[in-house]
Amino acid sequence: MIKEEAKFLRKDEDNEEFVKGHKTCLNDIMYFPTRDAYGLSSVAGNTEKVAAFQKEVDIVKKRMDDDTKKAQCLEQKIKLHTDGYQMRAAKLGSQVETTFKQMVTAGTEYECLQALQRQEQLAASNRINSLSEAVQKQKEFEKTLQNRYGDLLVRATVPEQVEEANQISESSEMTNLMTGQGDSVA
Repeated sequence: MIKEEAKFLRKDEDNEEFVKGHKTCLNDIMYFPTRDAYGLSSVAGNTEKVAAFQKEVDIVKKRMDDDTKKAQCLEQKIKLHTDGYQMRAAKLGSQVETTFKQMVTAGTEYECLQALQRQEQLAASNRINSLSEAVQKQKEFEKTLQNRYGDLLVRATVPEQVEEANQISESSEMTNLMTGQGDSVA
């Protein structure tokens, strides 16, 4: 029955025209608080339209005020339930930040120490080679000095031996002279 009624009302119109007409009618209908009824805004005077719009503004404002009060009550309840968590989160947040900074610092130190270790390993082999060369040079220098000392010692003992030999020969000559063997030699 309703379908038959709808067909009768829209005999010659297609759906798009019907929807367009319906929207036009809805936009033209307005609530008028002075009459306490709905009516066409195109027929109403300006004072009635202003009063209708003022009423709508008041209704929306009242609804927003009620929503604001509800939101404040809910905010207080939520704050009561979550205040401890928020304080703890703030403390833990600062601790996490400090720990993160320490991790960054430790990472930088670790990278620096690794680079220093690589440099030290490369430098250690160079140092070992240079020290080995220095020890070898020192050994050669010491050997040269020992040879020179030995030569000087031989040179110092040769004159002493010559002098001793001279003294021995002089003393034997003297003894020979004294014993009279010296006359036969001369």
